[in-house]
Order: sequence, then structure tokens, then C-alpha cells
Amino acid sequence: MVRLEEPWYLLGVLIAISVIPALAYFRNKTIERISRFARPELMPGYTAAEARKFRTKSYWLSIALVLLSVSLANPQWSTTKSTLSNSKADIFIVLDVSRSMTAEDIAPSRLDKAKQFLCRLLSDMKSNNTGLILFAGRAYLQMPLTEDAAAVSSFINGADPDMIPAQGTAIGPSVDLAQRMFSKDSQKGKMILIISDGEDHDADAVEKAKAAKKHGIIVNTIGVGTAEGGTMPVYNVSIKDVKKDDEGNPIITRLNKAALKEIATTGGGKYFNISEMDAAISYIASFASGKDTKNLRKQEFVDFESFFPWFLTPALLILLVLFFSHYLSGHSFTIRNISKKNTAPILILCLTTAWTNVFAQESMSAARNADKLYKDGKYAEAEQKYNTALKQHPDNQVLLYNRSNAQYQQNNFADAAKSYEKVIQSNADNLLKAKAYFNNGNTAFKQENYPEAVKNFRNSLKINPNDVDAKKNLSISLKKLKQQQQKDNKNKDQQDKNQDQKDQKQDQKDKNKEQDSQKQSAEEKQKSKEEAERLLKIIENEERNVMKKLPKQRSQEYVNDKDW
Repeated sequence: MVRLEEPWYLLGVLIAISVIPALAYFRNKTIERISRFARPELMPGYTAAEARKFRTKSYWLSIALVLLSVSLANPQWSTTKSTLSNSKADIFIVLDVSRSMTAEDIAPSRLDKAKQFLCRLLSDMKSNNTGLILFAGRAYLQMPLTEDAAAVSSFINGADPDMIPAQGTAIGPSVDLAQRMFSKDSQKGKMILIISDGEDHDADAVEKAKAAKKHGIIVNTIGVGTAEGGTMPVYNVSIKDVKKDDEGNPIITRLNKAALKEIATTGGGKYFNISEMDAAISYIASFASGKDTKNLRKQEFVDFESFFPWFLTPALLILLVLFFSHYLSGHSFTIRNISKKNTAPILILCLTTAWTNVFAQESMSAARNADKLYKDGKYAEAEQKYNTALKQHPDNQVLLYNRSNAQYQQNNFADAAKSYEKVIQSNADNLLKAKAYFNNGNTAFKQENYPEAVKNFRNSLKINPNDVDAKKNLSISLKKLKQQQQKDNKNKDQQDKNQDQKDQKQDQKDKNKEQDSQKQSAEEKQKSKEEAERLLKIIENEERNVMKKLPKQRSQEYVNDKDW
């Protein structure tokens, strides 16, 4: 199988086989007319011999241009043909987040139980394309079809009744929205998985399931709740209560099994109760993995290899021979005698243009191969091909953006963030910048850098305020940021408390030390006093002993002076 990647370059063939031979023909006619009236030695450039040389060079020039045109068209031959079974199914999860899903007849609650079920299911399905729709009184697209199961799980874990103020159970609009989100051209298996208690559902849910079945989409339902039902908790500050009617009686919400079963039957699927978790996961995972042979589709992929050098090389050789023969002969092969000074730049320009186009085609071919590898999930190989293309087109922001996505898919978040930043800082169009901000926000979210995620999602919305996905991601990031700040504050409070306790212990230790010091000082003072009294008694005793040894004298008046 042969194909031309750029067939419009074949217009050069028409020029080569028509214009140049025509010019050669008219020049030869001119030479014939002139030779009738002039002697050959007087007009060396217009002899019959020169006419033959010119005709020969013109033919070779035509051949060279034909080969060059074909090489620029980039002919490709099919090299390998492979047949693949495309068995992966696309699944849209439709999750009920109405107030009735907060009932605790199933521990810990209906909604929490549904989240546990879906996280297990996503873990088993692994790389399937999965989308997410949340609904209550209205349906909202939370996540389009993606292979990023971790991102879908993150959105599911963040699902909350407060996200949708309008209450109700809009199953019908949810099925209709999911149906529109599937690719019409895809031949893969398609499934809508509804997780709900079915209470207060809309009347057209069965009709929407029937319409989905006509489009080849299977509708399955998972019932969450019990027939006995349960109350819906409400909180007044920190006091837990239950939702009540106007008369003050607790409202009991019950599982509507009959409605959910009818929706599944009409949609060509099955109904499972949440208590049958293992059976439901096994059935859905089997459908997703393609074990159900009805979902298998064979696809043929043909790989092409370019063979433009086979045509380019001889074309360039012919041009070079003509160029040097022109210089060696000292005669021109053009219609008019063009000087060597002008001929060289023209030929160099032609060769440069040829090589430039060839390398451009090679780089664009690398880009297309990279896109194909990316779609096939070969992200590391895709990144290498994008790098090859970027060497030739370093300012191509689309290539840089696609490479960033390949890095992101490999969980190489640091490099992906740097690449997204380059796109953001470049002169790329606003739409591409908005996408770069969005994906960079996801990159930060994956690294639990919620402040950076919030900043990027906000910047994305500044450019594209109608981006629903950016709004949802911003909401989840803000919630995560709040939780992180609360956790950090709690840790800080605990650290401060520990520090206070440590300081108190240190103060008590210092106080005890001071008391010991005071006690020691008092003891030393008491000891010094006792020692002084002891020494004083010794001195007095010695003085008495001395006085006893002195001779007795008569008593006399006090003497002021001594006589000598």
C-alpha cells in the first residue's frame, strides 16, 4: 500500500514536465532562426551544439525537479499490518447525591456505601474509559470519559449533597446527558451505571433508558438503601437531628427497588442491590474488560514508513552535477545567460528550501506518531517523539502542551508542571493557555499542593469562565485546601499545646531548682551562723584561760595616760 503524505507538492511535477521542456523547445527554435543569418563563430552561444547541450541539461533538470517534488510529497509504503481487539468498554457512572442518600439505614450512610462500591469498581476496571455524572434535582457532568481512574475516584470521594442545591432524583436527565457524552463513532461497548435509592425519581427515566438502549448503550442500576428505610440526619450547629415534615414527624426515605429494576430492564441491563457488591463488581468489570464477546471489535492498524530519501538523494545529485557543469563550462543552461554570481544563490536557495521542507515533514511525522502513541497509552514513547518534533519546532506550543500531557500521564508531575508553565508563559492562544492552567492545576492537585491547584483553576476560569470542569475542580480544591488548613491548624495547636506543656514543665523545673537553691542558701546561712557561734565560744574560752594566768592587781580608776 502506497500513500503520499503531502500530495499537493506533486504540482511541481507538472511544472517540471511542461514548463521546462517548453522553454527548451522555444530556445532551440530561436537558435535555429538565428543560425540561418549569422555565422556560428560570431555567436558561440547559439550554435547547434549548444542547443543540444541545453536540451540535455533541461531534460536532466526536469528529472531532478520531478524527483524533488515526489520527495517533498513524502511517499510512504505500508510496512506492517496488525489486528487488535478493541475490547475496552466506556462506562459513565451516574451517582445520586440527593439528600435521601444521607440516610443511615445502610452504615455508614447510603452515599458513603456507594462511594466504597465505586472505588472498588474503579480499582478492578483499571485503565477503562470512565466518566462521572452527579445528580439530584439536576444532572451535572463532573468528569468526561478518561482513563485517569485516580481523578475519577477523587471526584467521587468529594461528592456531597451540598454540591447540588436542587433536590430530587433526576435519573432521566442524567441518562440523557451520559448518552450525549459518548462518542458516536466509537464501536466500543458502552454502559451507563446508575447508583441511587430511586426515591422521588422523574417520570421519563424509563423512556430515557429505552432511548439509550437503541443507541447501543446498556443501562445498569445499583440500588442503595433498604425497604424499611431510614431517616435523614440534619445538624443544627453541633447537635444531630433528623429531617422532619411540617407536623414534626421524622421523614422516612426508602429504597425504590421496583423503579430501579424497571429502568435497568428497559435499558437492557441488570439491577443489583448494594449488598450484592461482589456480584455487581464482577459483572461490570467483566463487561468493561471485554470478556463479554459482544463488545469485541477488531481493528486493523497499518504502519507506514517514509521513503523520501530515495527520491531526494538523486534529485540533489543531479542538481549538483548541473551546477558544477554550468560553472566548468562557463555557459548557462537558462534561457538567458544568467551570471554565475546570480545562479549560485538561486541554486542554494532551492536546495535549502528542499531540505527545510524535508525536515519539516520529518518533524511533523514525528508529531503525528507521537499523537498516535499517546492515544495508544504509550506515554513514554510519545514523550520521546514529541521531543524529536520540538527540536525542529521549539516554538510550537501545541507540541509542548502535548508533551506535558504525556509527562503527566507518566506521573512525572514535576516535569509536567514545568512544561505547562512554559506554555502559560508563551505567546500561545488563550484557549491553549486555559487548558494548560487547567492541567497544571490537576498536576498540583495530584501532589496535594492545593494552594497552587486553586490558583491554576482560577486562572483557567479567568480565560474561560464557562469551563464546568474547572469550576468543579476549583470547588474540590478549595474544599481540600480548607481541610488541609484545618489539619495544619490542628497540628499547630497540638504543637503549641505540647510546647506550653513543655514550657510549664520547664517553669516547674526552674521553680523547683530555685526552691532548692533557696533552701540550700538558708541551710548555708544557718550553717554559717552556727559556725560563727562555735568560733565565738572558742575565742571566749581562750580569753578566759588567758585572764586566769595574769597576776591579780588592785583596782584603780581609769587611767588616761601612762607615766614614763
